[in-house]
Amino acid sequence: MIDQFKDEPPGLQARNRLAVHAAADGDMERARQLTEAVLVVNPKDNDALLFRGRMSMQEGDQDAAVADFRSVLRNQPESVAVLHLLAEAHLRKGEMELAASNLRRATEAAPGNADARVKYARFLLARRDIPGALDQVDRALTLAPESADARAAKAEILAAKGDLGAVKTELAKLKLSDPDNPEAFLRMARVLLAERDLEGARAEVDAVLTKDPKHVSALLVKTDILAAAQDMEGLRATIEQLKAAAPDNPEGYFRMGRMLRSQGDVEGALREYERGYALARDAGKQLMLNEIITTQLAAGQADQALARLEAVLREEPDHPTAHGLLGNVQAARQDYAAAEAAYARQVELAPNLAVNHSRLAAVRGMRGDDAGAMATIRQGLEVAGDDVSLLVGLASFQERQGDMDGAIASYERVLKQQANNAVATNNLAALLADHRQDPASLARAQELVAKLSNVDRPVFQDTIGWVHYRSGDYARAIEVLEPVVEAAPEMAVFHYHLGMAYAGAGDKAKARTHLSRALELGNFAEEEQAREALAGL
Repeated sequence: MIDQFKDEPPGLQARNRLAVHAAADGDMERARQLTEAVLVVNPKDNDALLFRGRMSMQEGDQDAAVADFRSVLRNQPESVAVLHLLAEAHLRKGEMELAASNLRRATEAAPGNADARVKYARFLLARRDIPGALDQVDRALTLAPESADARAAKAEILAAKGDLGAVKTELAKLKLSDPDNPEAFLRMARVLLAERDLEGARAEVDAVLTKDPKHVSALLVKTDILAAAQDMEGLRATIEQLKAAAPDNPEGYFRMGRMLRSQGDVEGALREYERGYALARDAGKQLMLNEIITTQLAAGQADQALARLEAVLREEPDHPTAHGLLGNVQAARQDYAAAEAAYARQVELAPNLAVNHSRLAAVRGMRGDDAGAMATIRQGLEVAGDDVSLLVGLASFQERQGDMDGAIASYERVLKQQANNAVATNNLAALLADHRQDPASLARAQELVAKLSNVDRPVFQDTIGWVHYRSGDYARAIEVLEPVVEAAPEMAVFHYHLGMAYAGAGDKAKARTHLSRALELGNFAEEEQAREALAGL
């Protein structure tokens, strides 16, 4: 056709079709040559522009993709497909608002297109706009009540909302409307697993495996169920079945490695991880390397882990995660200077990841460089926002430096992100009780410890008792603190708190006993206060 029609429309169409075939065969150079030849003749050829945009997006050149898709939109402003491609390119560039605008435009351009609404709903879900996502998916179901994709999307949104009962209702509808869709059964199995209904979850996944014993996703879910049930024999058999069904999938080796490691078979676990590492790609390979190094460190094989990472970094000096793992290894070897250098390099390579800043700050704190640690945390907060781990780290360093007001403010920032964060709740209550004894602060401390009443950990119960002491309720403080001392009799500060509670209640004998024991154990911040209290009895 090209020979016959040359640069006439049929000849250009033939070049576009050949470009698609070339790309399917992996010959991207030939595909691009054919596409560019069309655009030389007709720079506004929509098929060629779309195809070149797709190639650019696949190759990581999102700017070029956006330019081509926008050119097509000028000729086809109502095209849902093009709007979705443009949104995808903006997403890959991290331009969330532009992506949202184009997805919204797609629903406006084709208000009766259920698929467009489902795609927009999933985008809104990713942005945690649950009400907006539900609105869009419900509109999609109004347009297409039998849409399996819309029903599945609604189940995802309800799961994110935490309404597992509603999720099961939607999945039951999905199973009825599409009984041959294994995903509906697997989603139901995951919900039942979350509810600890292991038998129900297993029945769902076995319904899929009865039809297709080699269904990889079903085998993966079944391993999760068997692991939760601690059925090690069944777990091993299912993982072997998974490896046989998908011998080139690293996930089977990863899961076998995890199981063997939990059973103490370090060498067996490492063999499985190594096989998985050889098969994995990109993020999967990074995860497998992390498992290998973590397993070696847990087994006391720090030197082997170091040698492995040095080999990886010789081959790939800018490896995405190896410098952070190297920092872990050097910290385990107590070479903190080398650990700091490794973590600093990891921060350079991935500055937007909060964990990298946390690790660097921690090792700087171990080296006594509190100022450097806090600067690192503040740098991380600038790029990662109010990350909880960074804020908790900042509060800890502020406490060490005596900046109690700063630590209180940092813990309050944590609770704005995670209202039920137990560590921040406990530490904030303790700081308020010790350093702000005005009625409003004590009321806030009481409000906080009320959240910890069902947490059976001595350190949290100690804080509850101490807040009661600071509030003047000595009887309640004693009631809470006595079991704490029984559970951890070697903790000096627990004896100090109980002794002070007895002193407040007027029981001098028991107060002397516990204050004396606190001073015998020593090594707690309030030693001077304990001596003064004991002398005053």
